[in-house]
Amino acid sequence: MRLDTNTVSLLPSEHDEKMALKVDIINMLYSSNLKSVIVASLVAFTLAFVEYDQVNKTILIAWCLIFSVVYGLRLYSTIYFKQHNTNNSNPDTWLNIFRLSTLACGMAWGLAGYYFLSETNDVAHKAFITLVILGVTGGAMVVYSVDAITSKLFSGSIYLLSLPGFFSNETELSLAMAVLLAVYIVYISIASSNLGKKLHENILLHHAAIKQQAEIEKLSQHQRIHLDHTPMGVIEWDLGLQVVSWNAAAEQIFGYQQDEAIHQHARFLLPIDIQDHVIQKMEEFIAEGSSSHCQNENLTKEGDIIFCEWTYTALRDNHNHVVGLATLVQNKTEFNRMKSNIWLTMTR
Repeated sequence: MRLDTNTVSLLPSEHDEKMALKVDIINMLYSSNLKSVIVASLVAFTLAFVEYDQVNKTILIAWCLIFSVVYGLRLYSTIYFKQHNTNNSNPDTWLNIFRLSTLACGMAWGLAGYYFLSETNDVAHKAFITLVILGVTGGAMVVYSVDAITSKLFSGSIYLLSLPGFFSNETELSLAMAVLLAVYIVYISIASSNLGKKLHENILLHHAAIKQQAEIEKLSQHQRIHLDHTPMGVIEWDLGLQVVSWNAAAEQIFGYQQDEAIHQHARFLLPIDIQDHVIQKMEEFIAEGSSSHCQNENLTKEGDIIFCEWTYTALRDNHNHVVGLATLVQNKTEFNRMKSNIWLTMTR
């Protein structure tokens, strides 16, 4: 059956990736909300205090009430989110709530710009109000840069609502301030957009790293299971010929548990009379970075002599440097005994 690429929905992996990105964006937005509310409240208090004698008291009180309601609801939504969104469910709903609350906050600041600018003719106060709008807009767009829609909703609403305030007194200074505010918002929008893209890339890289780490751990676990169930002993040695890996079959062959064998030198498996010879061979394999096959006597934990067949392979890192030695070992004691018995029977 042929699939229409125009109607097929997102593949599961792509859908999961987009959903994970959205969840991270939401968590980043809400995590900064409490600080944003505190900073915005301090700025609003300062603005109201400075403009107290310049603005009609009814307008000032009305704006303070609007600001308190808007940011109060924003604070409530933040607390509710942290208490109830423990499993990252309904990300679209939470993102839309945040965007709407951001739009409301932008409108509140835009109303401040409109009414406060309209109420005063003092150049210093106009400059102060404009500076507040610039600061609030710039700070918010940096915080909201992770979501372009949220950033645009805030900057658009604050500019469009405050813009008429600049034209209430048609002076060249007011027009110049309006133009500069527009230029600033365009500039900060571009910078915010670029920052947002970088943040998205970092989030995706973070998820890719987590996914890769999970795959590595899964592969490592599969390899561990394979090593633990193989009938051959698998032992890894470092450059000093100390044990760094010891599987279940090695435990059965030699009688040592893994925690007993780890960090032991290779001599602990060798009878005294052949220790120097075998150790020298192992050191040569490491020095040459080669592989080899040999048979020799070995010691068990109980002190019994057994006959084992060994396969040695030098381990290399990404730079092709030898970092250790991997060995496969089989207990050939019973096989050799049977072979000897058969030989004796045939020669009688």
